[in-house]
Amino acid sequence: MNGSGEAAEREAIARQIKASRNLESGRLGLEAWYKMETDRGSRNYLTELGGLAATLEHIGNLSSNRVLDIGAGTARAISELKEFDMAQGIQLEGTGLVQPPDASQKLILTPAETLGRIPDASCGGVLAVFSIAYSEAPERVIESVDRVLVPGGIFKGVLMASQPWMTKASDTQQLIIRTADEFQRKLESLSWDVASAVNDPYREPGMPERPEAERKILVAVKPGNKNFPFLSGIAEQIIEEDRRSLSSQLRIADEKFPVSPFNSIKIEPGE
Repeated sequence: MNGSGEAAEREAIARQIKASRNLESGRLGLEAWYKMETDRGSRNYLTELGGLAATLEHIGNLSSNRVLDIGAGTARAISELKEFDMAQGIQLEGTGLVQPPDASQKLILTPAETLGRIPDASCGGVLAVFSIAYSEAPERVIESVDRVLVPGGIFKGVLMASQPWMTKASDTQQLIIRTADEFQRKLESLSWDVASAVNDPYREPGMPERPEAERKILVAVKPGNKNFPFLSGIAEQIIEEDRRSLSSQLRIADEKFPVSPFNSIKIEPGE
């Protein structure tokens, strides 16, 4: 595909995703929903992913320290993360369909389904915070992630655990949000080490469970690295270690970026 054709494809996908998010926003009654999803600060980003310390430590031991944030929005989160000690030595980059005028850094413009500007086996990690949920081809997304990661590379993402309530209403425009299970099945079919954990990060202790608000954190480690001959169990261990140190990571985010959008506007449990 030539440059103009690729740009047209990206713009068409971007319009589709924005329309879906606007529909989601209308159903939720939150005017800032689209802005929140595209301009996350490091605190919100780490909260949704359940931490990143163990993930980044794992990547630091690989042949590539390059990490892609798929659908990075304004790239505010990864720009802030570069100032964390745990991210030193890690090359954090973002992909997107368009370059936002208020982006913190230049994005690699490519759809998640192709990651067309990313060379094979050039990345140690791929991150995704809900961004791939709007894909019409989830299997292609995982195939592209598999292509760009080195052996032993890690994918960590967060998606809804089930179809949110607002996607089930029968109306003239149906909103489909891909759930974590669709991506997990594809990763397992490729013989990756896969683990997941259901989480509702904003539910206070004692509050009733909210299935419609539950997210699923998904971690998968690509096979083929001779340094990890026994692959099974690595993904589950990374999830546990990331979550164990999450509170300290959030304290660092608050100290470094106290007035950052969606860090200062903290969505505390129960709000």
